[in-house]
Amino acid sequence: MAFKRMRNSKTAYVAGCFLFAAGALIFSNNEIDSVEGGLRERRRMDAVATKPEAPEHKIGADDSGVIWIVNQPKSGTRSIESSIWGALGCEPPPSGESLPSVGHEMRHMECPGNKMLFRTHTKKVNEVKGNVDKVLKGARKKFDQCVVITAVRDPLLSIPSVFFEMNKDEYCDGSHGKEEVIESYADFLKTSEAPGKQAETTAEILRVFGVETDGILEAMNLLSETGYAFFDQPNSEGPWAGCELLLLQLDYDESNSNLDAALGHVIEGVTMKQKGGRKQLCPKAAETYEALVNHKIDDEHIKRYCDEHPEMHGVMTYYKNHRATASS
Repeated sequence: MAFKRMRNSKTAYVAGCFLFAAGALIFSNNEIDSVEGGLRERRRMDAVATKPEAPEHKIGADDSGVIWIVNQPKSGTRSIESSIWGALGCEPPPSGESLPSVGHEMRHMECPGNKMLFRTHTKKVNEVKGNVDKVLKGARKKFDQCVVITAVRDPLLSIPSVFFEMNKDEYCDGSHGKEEVIESYADFLKTSEAPGKQAETTAEILRVFGVETDGILEAMNLLSETGYAFFDQPNSEGPWAGCELLLLQLDYDESNSNLDAALGHVIEGVTMKQKGGRKQLCPKAAETYEALVNHKIDDEHIKRYCDEHPEMHGVMTYYKNHRATASS
């Protein structure tokens, strides 16, 4: 499936992001759960009525293949990775036999049947893939198939998650009061660059597959029916030529039905295995984390994130539209 981009004016995206900011202030965490629950049930019923035809596996049990997870931090990377390596029986390379440095944080695993799994958060996607390809060529490794996986998550959930992750060594034991943590979070929202970077890696890999910044909302809208979408036209002259991209929406379905279906289409035998959430990982700080998620992000902050990181327009507008649909 080729992705055909429809251009939209920058003004429309700025307006959409501003409206998202205004709308975000209306929803508490419980209200978000209620709205999303209604939307998920509607999607489930729609899926029963009109189940899309399943494509063939991109990498079958007997196929050789390379799998790349190119993903945002705090957007399901660990769960996606462990689901794949657990199903395929992948293992880290023996000590001393790992790939030479490719210039960016990355790790890989060897899998039975001439398969390899790579994971990275870098937005320098062309550079890291090109460097890895040189190493693999030198090792005379060849693969029949190549698939790439990236995911999106509601910024209202990923932003507090990123903040807590950055401070987990300090906050996880629950020794800091909620008021103290919220005060630090408010300063983070106001001054840090991190909240605005919630889509930069995914935006870069989408761009490789033909989706420019002003086409991200259209690409996101492809998620509305099934919670995932495929893109199969990367730059034919670039390092991702011959690969196919899977875009996942992590918070589409509480039962993970979209994640199971999508990963199963991509790699035979793989289903989504969710890792424990923040409250399970840091039970003593569960109430503090809940307070972070409930803390309203001011519209002026969201506008700044969009202005400084244009790729956020499409992501935020997509989630705003879905909340409006669910509450109507």
